[in-house]
Amino acid sequence: MRPVIKVAVGFALLIAIGVVAAVVFLSRVDFSRYKEVVVEAVHSATGRELSIAGQIRLELGFSPALAVDDITLANAEWGSRPEMLKIGRVEVQVELIPLFSRRVVVKRLVLVEPDVLLETDGAGAGNWILSGKEKSGGTLPEFNRVAVRNGVLRYRDGKSGKVTIFALDRMETGTDGSEHPVHLELTGSLDNAPVTARATIASLPAFFSGGRSALSFEATLAGLEISAEGMVSGGAGEAEKGVDLAVRLHGQDVALPLSLAGARGQKGIPYRLEGRLAATAGNFTFKDIKAKAGKSDLSGSLAVKTTGERMMVSADLFSQLIDLEEIFPKEKGAGSAAAGKAPSAGGRLFPERPLPLAGLAKMDAMLKLRVERVAFRGIALEKAATQLSISNGRLAVQPFRLKAGKGTVQGNLSLESVAQLPKARVSVQAAGLDADHLLAFFGKKDVVGGVPLSLSLEVAGRGHSIRAIMAGLDGRLLIQAGAGRINNRYLDIAGADTFSQLLAVLNPAAAKRDYSALECAVVNFTVNNGIATTNRGIAAKTSMMTLVGSGGINLKTEELDIGFKPAARGGIGINLGQLAGAVRLGGTLAKPAIMVDPVGAAKTAATVGGAIATGGISLLAGMLFDRATVDEEPCLTAMGKRPATSPAPAREGREKGIGDMLKGLFGR
Repeated sequence: MRPVIKVAVGFALLIAIGVVAAVVFLSRVDFSRYKEVVVEAVHSATGRELSIAGQIRLELGFSPALAVDDITLANAEWGSRPEMLKIGRVEVQVELIPLFSRRVVVKRLVLVEPDVLLETDGAGAGNWILSGKEKSGGTLPEFNRVAVRNGVLRYRDGKSGKVTIFALDRMETGTDGSEHPVHLELTGSLDNAPVTARATIASLPAFFSGGRSALSFEATLAGLEISAEGMVSGGAGEAEKGVDLAVRLHGQDVALPLSLAGARGQKGIPYRLEGRLAATAGNFTFKDIKAKAGKSDLSGSLAVKTTGERMMVSADLFSQLIDLEEIFPKEKGAGSAAAGKAPSAGGRLFPERPLPLAGLAKMDAMLKLRVERVAFRGIALEKAATQLSISNGRLAVQPFRLKAGKGTVQGNLSLESVAQLPKARVSVQAAGLDADHLLAFFGKKDVVGGVPLSLSLEVAGRGHSIRAIMAGLDGRLLIQAGAGRINNRYLDIAGADTFSQLLAVLNPAAAKRDYSALECAVVNFTVNNGIATTNRGIAAKTSMMTLVGSGGINLKTEELDIGFKPAARGGIGINLGQLAGAVRLGGTLAKPAIMVDPVGAAKTAATVGGAIATGGISLLAGMLFDRATVDEEPCLTAMGKRPATSPAPAREGREKGIGDMLKGLFGR
């Protein structure tokens, strides 16, 4: 035998004898004696108690493995359960030969039934924040294979109490060596939605040393397919960490991802999103955005900066078309008269829920949005553009503008949360709108034809909720309608057919004609400290009649008290016997009600004398119209271009206020 061969054989025998000796030695070691060492080391590093209920066993083989059962790590003192981490079984297989060179190479690590709970307290502090002493130095083990079986990760939000559950059925990750790519595969579910993922990173050493390493990633979630490809770096310093990835996602049913966000989407609408994601040192940008959902599209860029005193968000987005009617399903009853805003708790229209203002003081933002066309419920809005900014606790939408048919809408909105009592201000100006298009929003088509609308709204209020803001609102509302045609067959646009009831009482002759020619209509309210009032500010003029109205709306209680008086126009074949007397709109904004004089109405529609029984608020207490003078130009009066009749002096008792004013206005 040649000397070289003898040396090689001798060296191999020496290694074999060493391995056998090591195995024999390890088989005689009681590893359970090291429990206390492990427990103390974990406590020193984390500040939490580690419990090992089972024995530490050695499973022999060419690469011996240690197995441990029933391991738990204590939760934070305020946690919802005693354990932050529970593991049914841990298996660790270590290569022996690298130990001779002081390298720890974990050939395979298996975690069976791990149960991890991550949660926050009411202030937002996480239970993963540990209080142990950090130690530097030492070399981290190298892991070739890591496997997880039947695991679960729970996240509990301490503020909302919501729990999100990620069930990990199987996960495998591994590499053939430190210089080889690392592969990962997993299957599981997120809140019962199936999840799969597959990823490859070219070099872990390059990643952890701050160098760049190629990454590819693919995943599916609730029918959503996600992929990313590019470069990542993960150095020790924050400035060294970052990503530069081309991201793509797509699916065949937009309703699935919308459901994860708590929204309802139309089923069967395909969608996709792609762009370039770059992130480093607490900042990230998403550029070259191209999104599509059905016929809708969106493009632009988004940037978030988390460093500094407040987070900064900026975006510049553009869309050719946003078809909300295609993406979101039509609500049940959305086309009916009752499809307006549902009353909130307590039968009120304005919600009492506090506005989410806390976030305004924690971030700044500058968002620009331009949309060529928005389609929703039969309305097409064009050339929409707005700029939203948040700075030092003040939100401003200034300006917003759009085209609706031949008309235009523009205005601004501001909300200041820095004061003890938040302040809201809204300004809207609209001109040349088509009333038929607006009514189509409520599912009502062909109600009117060729009726132009203009609107002016200037209001401001203070409060922590919409209800509180409305209760102290100040400002003015003016709506003007021009000449056109009213289809008498469709007079049911208000909730619970209130409008059709009102028109039928005021002008029963309209039911005998298919159409009424409208010459003008005006609604003019002044709002002071939550009380909206109008002095002959409601008016309409048709080919058959004129209509005037006065009264008020108590925005604090949402009660209505508005009186209407119709009058026949001369030479049109209608006499007072065909018209109702004084009519009153009462009830609340959520449940309006029509009230007439039951005695006079029973005798003859021509009887306009007598008081109208009230109830509720007394904004129009004792309103009388029996001596009212017909106003041939009620719209001009309503707009303030002609003086209204001076009110009579107020009397004592419940007939003070608007009720007395109306008595003077209408002659008694």
